[in-house]
Amino acid sequence: MVTSPRARVSNASNTTSESQAGSSSQGSASGSKRRGRRSRRVHTSVKPEPGLEHQDLDTTNHKLAFTGDLPPYNDWSKFIVDHERSHLYVYGGTRPGDILNTPTNDLYRCDMNTLVWTNLTNSVRLFFPSGSADADAIPVRAHAAATFMKHDNCRYLVLFGGFSPKESCISPTLVFLDVDSLVWTLVTPKPLPAPEPLELQGRIHAAIVAVRNQIFIFGGISKFEGEPLRTFCVAELQAGVWSWVIYNREYPPEVPDLGVYTIATSVYNGANILLTMGRPSTRERISLSANTSVLFHTTHHEFQCESSTRGEFPKGAGWYEICSLSRGLPCRPLAPPPTPPKPRGRPPRKPVLRPQTSEHRPLVLPAPPLAHHPPFAERAIICAWVPIAEGSDFVPDFWLYTLPPVKEVCCLNVREYIMDLDLRLEAFVVVGERIFMLGFDGPEDDSQSDGPNAEGVYNMCVEVRFEDLEA
Repeated sequence: MVTSPRARVSNASNTTSESQAGSSSQGSASGSKRRGRRSRRVHTSVKPEPGLEHQDLDTTNHKLAFTGDLPPYNDWSKFIVDHERSHLYVYGGTRPGDILNTPTNDLYRCDMNTLVWTNLTNSVRLFFPSGSADADAIPVRAHAAATFMKHDNCRYLVLFGGFSPKESCISPTLVFLDVDSLVWTLVTPKPLPAPEPLELQGRIHAAIVAVRNQIFIFGGISKFEGEPLRTFCVAELQAGVWSWVIYNREYPPEVPDLGVYTIATSVYNGANILLTMGRPSTRERISLSANTSVLFHTTHHEFQCESSTRGEFPKGAGWYEICSLSRGLPCRPLAPPPTPPKPRGRPPRKPVLRPQTSEHRPLVLPAPPLAHHPPFAERAIICAWVPIAEGSDFVPDFWLYTLPPVKEVCCLNVREYIMDLDLRLEAFVVVGERIFMLGFDGPEDDSQSDGPNAEGVYNMCVEVRFEDLEA
């Protein structure tokens, strides 16, 4: 699942436009929020790695149109995935063109099989409703950590921390939203006995992962412009009661500084959590490396640095996402799927929403040679927005990260193919066994890219697959 904030960085000034909720924008030279812009067919000579040469890639008919209640293209929004149902949720963020960076509680859900969005913002209610629409709505938590959790056949969106404009503080609480009943509640786990700290630190920009009946929280900062925290917390659900197992425990000395916006990804079926580097500070680009990749054991609560990993990680990225590929690398099928039988009987009175399959094809990209990798190797995929040249726009590319025992990372060098699509692709998610890049059809003229409705909504996506690994 994707829980990282998509902090934007201007190539010209090398700064972000983050500010405290409700304050004016700062960072870029123009003072307006700037996102990574698509390059309009700006071609450079990118030399592929051996085995990745691929010519004359067909890049037509790959765009899929979203329908329904399209979500606004918010900065700092959170993407949360329910893999079993193929549902994608988007929570929070600040609206396009809002120079005050006012946080929202926007909540949208997309069925990635039908590509239909539903606005849930005004459908959510408090467990014990007060009768006030504002009080019963899901709380505003700017820069909160977010994850998905399934337990005892119940499904939850879980938020931790974040800045609460209502309380004017950084919250230390957990918010649970039942995605079936759309009822939410605040949860305060039972504290640990002395000598543990009596109060949990509220955090923004933390990383969070749910594994079975436990929630793991890493890093973050306890105040705006503060130093990144080198601590982690673990909460556990037993007999219907949440309790802290660990909170505010220091990382061991051998764990490197992981910066702000650390990303945490569940791997090995929840046995480990992969921690990867955020920004050194809120105004720097992101450079990943083997020295800043750490595996955390969810049972023993131990950290293992992956400094011996071979290969080159993304450098100078504006932002990135990383997702587990424990279900396998999505590949082009060896044979076309069978033609479904024609429906019989009377046509339905109401139209039935069906997946879009007739007018588009997945974007098939070259895959790296994996013949020397064991078939059970655990993998993650990194999508990073990197400049193709000094001072240029950000363009997405993929890196395949094979975890221990292989310990190897490989850049797929597909940025030119993605540029040929001529689409504004600004987000990346893995939903079940499918990879998507999300974006929007924005203004062609960059001079008109600011204003209340400048950046619009997420209105399209591209499904990405890879060449057959056995080819």
